[in-house]
Amino acid sequence: MDQIDTRRTINYIRGVAIGLVIIAHFGGYYYGYYNENRLGIFVNAVSLFFVVSGFGIYHTLEKNFTEHGINFRTVIGFFVARYAKILPIYWLALAVYLYIEPQWYSLDGFSLLTLGELLLVPLKPAPGIMWFFTSLFHCYLWAPLLYLIIKKLQPRSFFFAVIGVIGLFLPVSYWFVHFHAEYLPGAYEYFYRDFFMANVIIFSLGMLIPPLIATYPDRFKNRFAGLSLLAGYLAFAAITRFPSDQPLKTIPFILLNFGLCLYAVSINPRLPLSRPVTLMGRYSLSLFLFHAAYFVLFKQLGLLEQYNVFGVMLTLLLFPYFLLSCIFIQDFFLRRYRGFMAWYQPHFGFHRPVRGS
Repeated sequence: MDQIDTRRTINYIRGVAIGLVIIAHFGGYYYGYYNENRLGIFVNAVSLFFVVSGFGIYHTLEKNFTEHGINFRTVIGFFVARYAKILPIYWLALAVYLYIEPQWYSLDGFSLLTLGELLLVPLKPAPGIMWFFTSLFHCYLWAPLLYLIIKKLQPRSFFFAVIGVIGLFLPVSYWFVHFHAEYLPGAYEYFYRDFFMANVIIFSLGMLIPPLIATYPDRFKNRFAGLSLLAGYLAFAAITRFPSDQPLKTIPFILLNFGLCLYAVSINPRLPLSRPVTLMGRYSLSLFLFHAAYFVLFKQLGLLEQYNVFGVMLTLLLFPYFLLSCIFIQDFFLRRYRGFMAWYQPHFGFHRPVRGS
């Protein structure tokens, strides 16, 4: 795989995903949530983030472990780098939401659950849209072990092992749905899309993509297969918008997320609107964290309401300025992250994660 082309494709997938998530949440503030939100189907694109995150983390671990060995220091360094990159900007976003929308964003007083929300420990999902980052850090906790298993089993065996795990977790998922286990503390942290450990499963399949392409470089470039994956992805995104009545539907959706990203990375296609979408992908972290705050502001001003054409047009016209703000914020924190890692590496002998992971 050409590294530059692959990075562009990954950022394009991120850009498409964040664009669709923003559209879905725009619909939430415009139409109202749940069944009233006609754009809610697009929120399923968040699953793509788990795939591309797994892809990037595999490369990070591959470089770190190859250059510095698999040991306690490199594993701890991996977690330090993840926290150093995401926690500061996450805390800023959390503070913003606690101030502007306290009815949706609140912490559980002073407790272990609060500590889990602040440190993204998978005890309880962080409030509001922040739930994604708790789920993502849940995946990071598994990442070093998943990397070692992939290396041990080889790509094809690992894929079938994941299929076996999905089969084992299906009864647990049905128990979650039919016995209302969602009322257990932190339940949704382990039942993404009402399927047990679905976030980690999707993430692990993303980690599988680099060694799979390296092992079978010409096997995943069939155009008909790519179009079929896209059609299947759209279909299952629609029928699994609210999957709580049927966890079985989530399984094809998991595999279609993986297959679609595998195909895209394999062929590195010419992509429409490549520059703006790739730019959004590069800054998807800050866009994800702050886009709801942007909509809340317009909602509180009475502009983001149904049939308010002027308010909707103003929201859309000012979005490029919001994007520039997100670019500034993310670059600001990225510079601090690089400064911290420049201090950390000489003292603890850890290689910084590769750019774009």
